[in-house]
Amino acid sequence: GRANKRLINLSLTFSVSTTDATTIDTFLDARFDAGMEAFDYTPSNRSTIKVKCVRRSESIPYLNRVSLNLTLEQVAEP
Repeated sequence: GRANKRLINLSLTFSVSTTDATTIDTFLDARFDAGMEAFDYTPSNRSTIKVKCVRRSESIPYLNRVSLNLTLEQVAEP
């Protein structure tokens, strides 16, 4: 296999509604509870990769909007 290929780290910021932020948080909590389970993510300029969320924070810049800051780390696929 190509175990030594370079893996990507992505720092992303999403400006979303409070409802969408709750949906994203629920999804990430479930992955975390499953032992940092990886999930598919498709960066805008690449094909789909497997990632895990290693860091997240949020701020509320104004009413009903949430700025989510996520750090995704690509995981090696077997």
